[in-house]
Amino acid sequence: GFVDGDDQDDLYTDLLGSSKVYDYTDFPSGTAIHSGAATNESSFGSGDSERDRLEDFRWVKIADVKAFADAEGLGFRFEELAAPANWSASLTQTSQYTGGSNTITNKFLNAASGTSSFKIKAKTGNVVGADYAALTAHPIFAQGDTSGTLGTSFYSSPPHPYWNLLSCYKNNRIFASSFSDSASSDDFPISLVLQIVDNTRTNNSPRAKMAVKPLKRSIMVNNEHTVDASTYGEDANPTDSSQLVSFTSTSMGSDNLEYFFPNESRHRYAYLLNVTAPETHSA
Repeated sequence: GFVDGDDQDDLYTDLLGSSKVYDYTDFPSGTAIHSGAATNESSFGSGDSERDRLEDFRWVKIADVKAFADAEGLGFRFEELAAPANWSASLTQTSQYTGGSNTITNKFLNAASGTSSFKIKAKTGNVVGADYAALTAHPIFAQGDTSGTLGTSFYSSPPHPYWNLLSCYKNNRIFASSFSDSASSDDFPISLVLQIVDNTRTNNSPRAKMAVKPLKRSIMVNNEHTVDASTYGEDANPTDSSQLVSFTSTSMGSDNLEYFFPNESRHRYAYLLNVTAPETHSA
């Protein structure tokens, strides 16, 4: 993406035409996103609000750029690893322990399953199950549950003085001193999405390979329904197996997207992605 009127805007308008340069109204739920953007002056330095910045935002589609490259006989390659996300105007979550609820609004939630409309950053080399609870974090479990099963972890939305439209992850790497309905969000993604668009190769050879290794599984030390030092989530040996995932033009499909979701909601995984270089030809 780029800013209305800047050099990239001029470039893509010249290459693709003004009809192929889009704005926020072309986003899924674009009107709702615009309504949810903050209007107070921000710390961007220019005095613009979040909504002002959104209104000035312009973007192009990867498919349109590739179509231009194809028509001109140019090689084209785009690759990106991110965390899939979907827009939520409002999400209410209820604590399984206290029965209390909190509501987060106008956020891009890291997707736990299915496909997604947006991407947010996958900033770590770890990916975790949707209900992973870190070592020394108090687990949330259903009141009356004596099985020792952890409950569901929740999306967390720390407040920000200037911005509303934030990426939102599960609170899966927090150190908690007590049970709470809210917590500081952290950046362990619960899913990944890989996009590789490549017109330099016509075969179905792998565009990338990803090795995934389960590291630990979250369990509960005891089943006492008390908030004390002995009631913690704890790491145990994984029950899942390591995987080697190969991404080809067939597996990625026409949208050139491949999603990865942990097989076990309590696991923490490490992953390593190796991308195959595009084919090049000498003159």
